[in-house]
Amino acid sequence: MVTVKELLPHYKALKTNDPMLIKFADALIYRSEAKNKQAIAIYRDMLATDPDFHPVRLNMAIAMQADKQYVAAKEQFLKLQAVELPAPVMARVQNSLAQINSSEKWQFNASASYVRENNINDAPSSSIQSDLGRSIEQKSANGLQVSASANKRFNLPNNFYATVGGNASLKGYWDEPDYNDYLFTASTGVGYDDAKNDVSLTPFITKRYYDEAPYSLRKGATVSGSRWVKPKLKLSATGILSKETFEDDSNANRETDGRFLGLNAFYIKDAKEYFYGGVGNYRNDVPKSSIISYDRNSVNAGWGREWRRGLSTLATVGYGIKDYDDPADAYPAGSGAWKGYYNAVGGVPGSTREDKSTSLGLQVWKRDFTLYGLTPRLVFDYETTSSNFAYYDDRDEKSATVLLTKTF
Repeated sequence: MVTVKELLPHYKALKTNDPMLIKFADALIYRSEAKNKQAIAIYRDMLATDPDFHPVRLNMAIAMQADKQYVAAKEQFLKLQAVELPAPVMARVQNSLAQINSSEKWQFNASASYVRENNINDAPSSSIQSDLGRSIEQKSANGLQVSASANKRFNLPNNFYATVGGNASLKGYWDEPDYNDYLFTASTGVGYDDAKNDVSLTPFITKRYYDEAPYSLRKGATVSGSRWVKPKLKLSATGILSKETFEDDSNANRETDGRFLGLNAFYIKDAKEYFYGGVGNYRNDVPKSSIISYDRNSVNAGWGREWRRGLSTLATVGYGIKDYDDPADAYPAGSGAWKGYYNAVGGVPGSTREDKSTSLGLQVWKRDFTLYGLTPRLVFDYETTSSNFAYYDDRDEKSATVLLTKTF
């Protein structure tokens, strides 16, 4: 089939042609190539000549919506709503207005799952403890993990937007309440997005409670950017800077500076299948304690697919290496404290700790099955960690649970 892009040069070459039709065709070609801003510029020029050219105004509003210029698009759709249009066209206008208004509504998410921890106090295996002359009982715990979030977007002129939101993650154990862990986060941000790009800056603050008491306060900011480089491929980058202070730490011995940088890719194969992957680096810097300062480099990948009969799956894999700072920065090399540290953790004197972890995950759910409005997911997770320091070596964590989720 011959396209408008192929026919247009021949029409332009005719001695007699319609300049407005040529402009309309040029704009149509730009839109087909996802060049919405160029198309909008042409439509504006056409409306300057004829403000009552409603088909042009409609196409400009649609292009603005596609380019995420929601404030400008809404203004044009409202103008169209005030004139007499064929019923199908008016329905399109009203549907578009509803979509734009919906983008500014509060979005809520909630999830809940049963949690069982076989080693909640993170003690080494009995064989390792025997080699180190330790005797620490591994504690198991049963509880619930509940998460909830609320976020709102405010559309601003010229593709800008603002956000405000909050989330809570609560993990509580009925048989080991000393390990209850609660996180509460509030954030607000600004950003710019269009059909291909999204850039944002989001400051945040997180309050943590542990064992039912205030534990720490973390403040920071997230900078993120993404671009659809191809219709099916999106690349993104995220940077996070934060500072965490702790209760009952007047000398700031545990004060922590965090820095994260991640690069990710997201590929949509078709309407039923997608893949993602990324690399990341996290720096945990505790200026007054090198033994808990580290760099962690990681890689991750995921595969999501919708199957027949409403079944969906998400499989994930991850690998990370955590390199700790030199203990000699905390204890003078060769000192009693230095030797005592290595003896306690089973490390070779003079070495630095290195932990390697591998994780596997699988989620399975049925898209058309809900329970009291919640979508159940079967979640299976496995993580194994090896270390050159015996105390932290040979760690395995396995879990299988039902996650209930809802978005509204």
